[in-house]
Amino acid sequence: MSEFNITEYLSKYKQYNDMQIVPRAVPYFSFYSLRLLECPYRYKRMVIERDPRSKLQDFRNALSGSCVHGLAEMFLKGRHKDLSWLKENALPVFNKIISEVPVLNWRGSPDEDKAAVLESVNQMVDYLIQYFKEINLLESAKIFPEHTFKTMIAGEVKVNPLAVSGRVDLITVSRDGFVDVYDFKCVNGISEEGLSYLQFLFYSIGVQSMDIGKLRSMSFILPALKMDLPVSFSNKDYENFIKRIKLAHKEVAQCNKTGFFAKPGRQCSFCMYKTGECDKYKLLDLKPSYFNK
Repeated sequence: MSEFNITEYLSKYKQYNDMQIVPRAVPYFSFYSLRLLECPYRYKRMVIERDPRSKLQDFRNALSGSCVHGLAEMFLKGRHKDLSWLKENALPVFNKIISEVPVLNWRGSPDEDKAAVLESVNQMVDYLIQYFKEINLLESAKIFPEHTFKTMIAGEVKVNPLAVSGRVDLITVSRDGFVDVYDFKCVNGISEEGLSYLQFLFYSIGVQSMDIGKLRSMSFILPALKMDLPVSFSNKDYENFIKRIKLAHKEVAQCNKTGFFAKPGRQCSFCMYKTGECDKYKLLDLKPSYFNK
């Protein structure tokens, strides 16, 4: 049996993926939905039923990330040529995001919290400007900011199709045809929860299916830590990833027949359903350390 090769594998779906014309009806997994499937009950509530409460989160934690992502997206999509634009627009974007959130729940004093978050945003923007200079961002032949993809990875469009989907923060193509992929993470520490290599597997599959050049590098950009973190995968990693997506698809099909039951585990520590709707959680007498595994 020949060794798995991701380039050869994806070539089977070239007619759909090159032009990004995978039909909307084709079932797919994103990084978000695959992680949620660790507990089928959460998957049902948040992916299938689209529970609006799933969007609730610690606003202060989300605010700095939203500002940095928003600034970068506006800068790149606006095709601005002066990186100082990022610094000049940090405060306006910060205020705009705050104004668009109906109810703000700060941890302490709103004014002190705002000042602390804005200071953090400005520091991250300073790093981002320097980083963009180092990678010669504005010299790129092509730039794809916030690029959304849906990529076929199994079956045929009319026979057992399956795809993966995602949204990449930044893709650049150099003048000599090399592709670099970046994901902004405004985390204050390096952990599997905050920096998931699984997420980059989704991105890598999507980018390689675009046929825009030779993939050269993939990196997390960590402006809060003032560093980047390169990521790479072997063909075995890709093979296992494809298998995992196919197994997840089978699991959802089985759950549709038997029910989406709760599966206590890592997600219980931060799940909004554990104190109200999740019967399995109520019946368990597990030590807190169990949920940190």
